[in-house]
Amino acid sequence: MSAMTNYRIRVRGHLDSSWADWLGRVTFEYRGPDTIIHGPDMDQSALSGLFNKFRDLNLVLLSVERIESQGGPR
Repeated sequence: MSAMTNYRIRVRGHLDSSWADWLGRVTFEYRGPDTIIHGPDMDQSALSGLFNKFRDLNLVLLSVERIESQGGPR
């Protein structure tokens, strides 16, 4: 069984919030010219699928950050 983890992903440009449903259970935040995508409780398979969708949208991936839960590492 894969561990679930939260991620903060930064892509270049402002991704319209209407894409959130297609990308899965994610939320968007905008910082400067970039979109920050918050992906809750994702395993490696879900993260890989999200990256494939970024490729399909021709998005530039700037960073991926693993976010520890408040209770510490799982």
